Amino acid sequence: MVAVGLVALGGCALAQCTDGAATGTGGTGGAGGGPGGADAGAGGAPALAGACGPIGPWGDWPPAAAPPRELVVLPPLFPRPDCGPGCRMVTTRNNTSNNRPWEMRFAGRLLTTGPDPLQGVIVNLDSGEEYALSAPDPEPGCKSLSAALDGDCLVQAFYFEEQGDAPNRGYVCETCLHRQATRGLYTVEAAYWSDAITANGNFALFGGGPLGTWALDLRDGSQHTFATSLWLVTNYSLNEPYIVLSEGDGEAHLIDTRDWSDTNVTNDPALQWMAASDGKTIVWIDQRFHAGGGLETPANQEVVAYDIASGVTTRLTYTDPAKASAKWDPAVEGDWVVWWDDRDSDAPNTMSDVVKNRIDIYGYNLATQKEYHVLGNQAGTLPESAHGPHGMLPTAPRLHDGKLYVVGLYTYQTHIKSEVWEFDLPTP
Repeated sequence: MVAVGLVALGGCALAQCTDGAATGTGGTGGAGGGPGGADAGAGGAPALAGACGPIGPWGDWPPAAAPPRELVVLPPLFPRPDCGPGCRMVTTRNNTSNNRPWEMRFAGRLLTTGPDPLQGVIVNLDSGEEYALSAPDPEPGCKSLSAALDGDCLVQAFYFEEQGDAPNRGYVCETCLHRQATRGLYTVEAAYWSDAITANGNFALFGGGPLGTWALDLRDGSQHTFATSLWLVTNYSLNEPYIVLSEGDGEAHLIDTRDWSDTNVTNDPALQWMAASDGKTIVWIDQRFHAGGGLETPANQEVVAYDIASGVTTRLTYTDPAKASAKWDPAVEGDWVVWWDDRDSDAPNTMSDVVKNRIDIYGYNLATQKEYHVLGNQAGTLPESAHGPHGMLPTAPRLHDGKLYVVGLYTYQTHIKSEVWEFDLPTP
């Protein structure tokens, strides 16, 4: 393995961490680590120094005595297969967990996947190089729960489980890859801890733990709770000034970080969930159009879009009664909305965890107002040698820089594994 500084990576623009500027992570702000301007619902944690280096002051980069950060280049586990025009395998690491699938997060031309022990990595989308997703542990025995990229800064959550009656501890650390320095952002003693969900600009989002679903302001250390439960919460989207998520009431919500107001954009007694957004459009899976739909019964749910600027809601899909289908996990970027769809499988209109012989990615273009078959695992889509004899099942579609990324599930020696793949979108 070779250790390199990220500043040398493939021409990436790595300028998010700044030297005391008022903008960007690491800019000047309030006193670090403590509650700062925490809202009334968030509570406040004491400013405990020591985890991941000094917690403050926030304007000092690099923090004094902060451990250096190096990116370890991981050699490919196997050659990436030639899957034809408009297709490539992004990772050669395999996620073998059935209960904690990959989650892809993007920052410029970098991508992060799930943390250890799930063999998470940082991937340079231009060079194809993979880097170990690791950081200096706040203390021996910590578990890295999750990580998200904010520009070239890695926000990572750690958890330390004490033995006996001592309280457990959780840490949030930020590693500025450009400066190769690490600082502690937040420390708490609690029965359980939060996962880092995503980060972007001035905020990092976390789910679980004593604060519920909450945002950490990377400028001043304040914490803001915007949902008190994780029930039905899926697909957090952070595009400042907005946070979009599905909440436990079965509705899609729009949070404005400028005043922390919460707008219910669906407001219907049926289930609307898996909401996602690009900051301009919100999309979700909606059960209101077919009787009997619910969490355990797909009942031909549809994909619906909401324009944030105009407040207009538009139904995108109209399921053919003769060809039932369940739709899951939508994503949106610009004019494209994509989701995974089981209409062409041997078990259509069933729950997402039902074993199916195929899964397809369908999409809708908001400009053409047409639906497209974006990607399928039918014969000829990908060579069987690349992913085992039973075909690759594309799930968890994400859009970034005009490309489609999917988690490709496949079986190998009786085990389920997954990798990240990139595909071109169809020409509208």
